[in-house]
Amino acid sequence: MIDPSALAGDGYFDRIEVLLAEMLKDDGVRLPGTRREALRRRAPSDGIDVPDALLASLHV
Repeated sequence: MIDPSALAGDGYFDRIEVLLAEMLKDDGVRLPGTRREALRRRAPSDGIDVPDALLASLHV
């Protein structure tokens, strides 16, 4: 495992949090995994969309 603080100092994670917070202030900024996490949270109540072709191939 690589410890980023070994190279960047003890405040590394604090600086990353500030950077992300500043980035998210701008409209249209997307962070990796944000959409996936939102879909995962909605799936238990809303279900998931399965394309008809995939569904048909599963029922063969």
